[in-house]
Amino acid sequence: MRVILPSCEFDAGLCAEGLKALRAYRREWNEEYSTWRDKPRHDWASHGADAFRVLASRYRYVEPAAPKPWKPDVKNPVLMVNPQTPQVEYVGGFSIFEWAEKRRKKREAEI
Repeated sequence: MRVILPSCEFDAGLCAEGLKALRAYRREWNEEYSTWRDKPRHDWASHGADAFRVLASRYRYVEPAAPKPWKPDVKNPVLMVNPQTPQVEYVGGFSIFEWAEKRRKKREAEI
């Protein structure tokens, strides 16, 4: 748990009860030997902490898949923002500026 905990991000609202349980999780003190016992105190906090412990024991980092190359949808011609380059492109594979230039030339040819 100590290894995975620093890399975790929690939603304070949705995880409030679980975070309370993690903060309240304690081991019992052995008065006779003046040491901590091997087992934690079994109370309301142990259930939430045990759930997080199970997650930590089963967690494996998986490298995210590479993004698929962006392909324009030629069936529905529209202007779109290419997610890989923040540029507006016509769905024919050319930029908005190239599209405007084609429209201008087409209008000039009609005159």
